[in-house]
Amino acid sequence: MINSPWNIAASFDIDMSFSVKQIMAMLKEYETDHHTGMDIVSIAEEIYRYTSGYPYLVSAICKAMDEKLPERGIFADTKSIWSRRGIAEAVKIMLKENIPLFDSMIRQLDEYRKLRSVIEKIMFQGKPTAFSPAEKYMNLGCMFGFLKEENGNVVIANRIFEMYLLDLFMAEESLNSEMFSYGQMNKNQFVQGNRLDMDLVTEKYDNLMENLHVRESKANYQWLKDSIKQAEDGKLVKFEGED
Repeated sequence: MINSPWNIAASFDIDMSFSVKQIMAMLKEYETDHHTGMDIVSIAEEIYRYTSGYPYLVSAICKAMDEKLPERGIFADTKSIWSRRGIAEAVKIMLKENIPLFDSMIRQLDEYRKLRSVIEKIMFQGKPTAFSPAEKYMNLGCMFGFLKEENGNVVIANRIFEMYLLDLFMAEESLNSEMFSYGQMNKNQFVQGNRLDMDLVTEKYDNLMENLHVRESKANYQWLKDSIKQAEDGKLVKFEGED
């Protein structure tokens, strides 16, 4: 019994995440003051879909929609801001900012390299990873809030963390790639005789669009990593990614 005076080792099992109903309650209070006309149920569910109720992320999305999106002039009115599209735009803003939560995440991954390896495996191996309370770095990831147990498996704690980590790993992969270094050494390749080579620009743009398609899914990103490795080894790889 947790209330026992002798139970000094009782575990702390309180879930601090917001539920959809709790997010709805906060949105109702905001709506009372601002009269946006939002669909409170739909917006609460969408915010939860991105955050899994992580309090900081819930607040950060709402703050971006309230303060930053109106300044961008890309929405017709306040109601259109408080929409699924508005939430997606708020998430994009968050992912591009150096917020303390993400800075802390990077520091922890740099310090605990094994934890980073566990997270990469969870994200890219393409099959469920069973959760074990005896596994040190799974527990560490859960303690930091990066991971969680779900239906007996260990998963990334929320969609925003997954998006941020995917962008981080891709950026690091690019910086460490010999192919990327080669491209940087030839960054002036588009200028020939003081004139812009439009044919080459068009060719590189087409390649960029293909790369953006690769970035849209973890399966495609894993293929990209495998392709780089096989290209460096002088081998070919067939792409069978997601549409």
